[in-house]
Amino acid sequence: MSGVALTLVGLLVLGAQAASEDELPTVRLLYSRAPEALGCPDEAALRRAVAARVGRDPFGEPAQLVLRASVGPARTGLTARVEAATSSGEPRGSRVLDSRGRGCAELASAMELAISIAIDPLCLAKPPPPREPPEPFREVPDARPPDLDPPDAGFMDSGPAEETDALAPEAAPDATTPDATELDAGGESEPADAGASDAGPEIAIHEVDAVAPAWGEGMPPAPADAGAPAAGGGAPVEASIHVGVVAGLGSAPGVVAAGAALGAEAGAGWFRMGLEGRADLPSSGGYAGGRLGTSLLMASLVPCARVGLAGICALVSGGALLASASDIPGARGSTTAYVDVGARATFDIALHGPLWLRFQGDLRVPLARTTLRVGGGIAWSMPVVGGSLGLTGLLKLR
Repeated sequence: MSGVALTLVGLLVLGAQAASEDELPTVRLLYSRAPEALGCPDEAALRRAVAARVGRDPFGEPAQLVLRASVGPARTGLTARVEAATSSGEPRGSRVLDSRGRGCAELASAMELAISIAIDPLCLAKPPPPREPPEPFREVPDARPPDLDPPDAGFMDSGPAEETDALAPEAAPDATTPDATELDAGGESEPADAGASDAGPEIAIHEVDAVAPAWGEGMPPAPADAGAPAAGGGAPVEASIHVGVVAGLGSAPGVVAAGAALGAEAGAGWFRMGLEGRADLPSSGGYAGGRLGTSLLMASLVPCARVGLAGICALVSGGALLASASDIPGARGSTTAYVDVGARATFDIALHGPLWLRFQGDLRVPLARTTLRVGGGIAWSMPVVGGSLGLTGLLKLR
């Protein structure tokens, strides 16, 4: 961010209601970095950098704010994720920061700023903490022996001997030589000539696509791609468990078969893989003066694609259909195999913290249709297409 933009943001922040240091929340920091990101700061260095930005050490217990920060590999470099929540688990926001290349300096600075803003939005109005100066340049002496000039012919003259040095002193470096350097009193090197740097190796500095996150009022806007999760393996894994009620259509002689479902899912980015079990209560219909009913027990593999709050899933299910009869002469119960494929649409609504509510609708096509016969006549036949509607409660584990 340029100095002018930072000044404008600072003026906006200073125009808001100021908060004293005593009003800043006490923070619990949970930090992790992958083996591919060992060049990034460790937790102690990250805490020191954040404390320098906000003006005091905000970390302690009991915590009012919980910050989770992680750094890991992405397809084109590194990715950092910062999540904020209250001590009771209520989400306060999250940011994902990406960089190109394995260098971590710019990404670490952006992550430090994101954490600092989450703790104290007014920290943008403060000057950034000074960086430690680089180590001074120290010229390494050449380990090779110096070349000896051949003795001067006049040295062998029979005239009177003169006191001379065996080796002539090395000529002082020319101030115009590009490789010449001068050491100042502090031990730091300065080029002898302003144009000397043109002769040395060129260092290319690449801009890193790491952006300062926006947490609240007065924050700088982030580019559209800064909040997208990393497309590669660096995306964080998310998991959830769910339990709910189901109303089945077409799986029993009755109009609706009520049941319950229990399952779990996990994945990263847009993809989720789920495993679900379902059990329907017996549902019956009248036949020949008695009752004929079925109940369904099955397990399903549920791969899903999720975008925002909505999702679309495939269904592959297998189980057993249990048939029963009452008050029908000559009828007896039986069990048949049940296999189907289908699709599911879902929509999620946040309730509180990690608790969510999901509405779902299924369409199912039985691969083997079941027919119930009594006395040689067809009492009930499973339809070609069935379905169900469900209401599920989710607990998101991460």
